[in-house]
Amino acid sequence: MRFFLIVALFVVFAFVSAHENPCQQPITVGPCKALIKRWAFDQKTKKCSEFGYGGCQGNENNFKTLDECKKTCETK
Repeated sequence: MRFFLIVALFVVFAFVSAHENPCQQPITVGPCKALIKRWAFDQKTKKCSEFGYGGCQGNENNFKTLDECKKTCETK
């Protein structure tokens, strides 16, 4: 029981930490097929890059403009 509680707390902490900083979230296209031009912070290159967002089930690492992405992620 104690192990389950520790694992549950770790999962909640990881989710809250990622939720607070969209720049640490993965680039997520999502399952839909809209291919909307968006920008996201790429952890590997440490820069904002353009990607085709499907239109649903993305995350917060999804910016409408390059400037918004840079202001949020490249200055940290």
